[in-house]
Amino acid sequence: MAMYLAQLALLLTTASLLSARELFSKRVGSRIVNGQEIDISAVPWQVALLKLDRPHCGGSIYSADIVITAAHCINDKIVHFSVRAGSSNAYEGGQVMAVDSFRVHEHFSWKTLGNDIAVVWLAEPLELGTLVQPIRLATQSPPNEAPAYVSGYGYTGYENPAHLNGVDLKIVGYEQCKKSHMGPLLLKGMICAFGDSKDACQGDSGGPLVSEDQLVGIVSWGVACADPKYPGVYSNVAYYHDWLLKTIESSEANLKHI
Repeated sequence: MAMYLAQLALLLTTASLLSARELFSKRVGSRIVNGQEIDISAVPWQVALLKLDRPHCGGSIYSADIVITAAHCINDKIVHFSVRAGSSNAYEGGQVMAVDSFRVHEHFSWKTLGNDIAVVWLAEPLELGTLVQPIRLATQSPPNEAPAYVSGYGYTGYENPAHLNGVDLKIVGYEQCKKSHMGPLLLKGMICAFGDSKDACQGDSGGPLVSEDQLVGIVSWGVACADPKYPGVYSNVAYYHDWLLKTIESSEANLKHI
């Protein structure tokens, strides 16, 4: 993840003693943990958001010239950003396009990571094909325990693999996640997902959480990656569906340009 409030320290042995403030101090971004290497053909909507030509975050292709990512990933001058699509390696191959403009959700909060979603416009359209494909946006939140899949180029727990990884997860419904240790931090517009010692964490922020061939989540943040007490947290695409369409349709309004 591009931003995190503090490096992850030792968690308190009794999770119930964690206050909301303490949880905030332990938040980290998202990476694939205990997944496996995959080919881009398995997730052709996946892109690597590059910052100064280095992997920075993930994203999802909405159309040939539009990518959806996390708001916290767009945290510098736009001229520093580009997108690599159609490659299983974040450092080489595929198509690389400069970012022309973007819009971050107007109510995005660095403090809470609420409304952590953004739309990115590319300077030139991608050439769509077998390895570069858009993905449909979910219009309804997936049910609790629905199967899901998250992918990204981020850290695997020990190193940045450069190669694309993916992992199977299950959705944790909003009400169920509110009852977990994430409860104090969970806001409307967030959705959770969990796997047995599997997770997304640092380096994969902005990337796709997919269920039933639809984009259901945007990798946002987590606490203690792959810890069974803490599901990963994603921006809920269905919750932001209308905002996304309105933003895309009014692309000339409130954009930050080079």
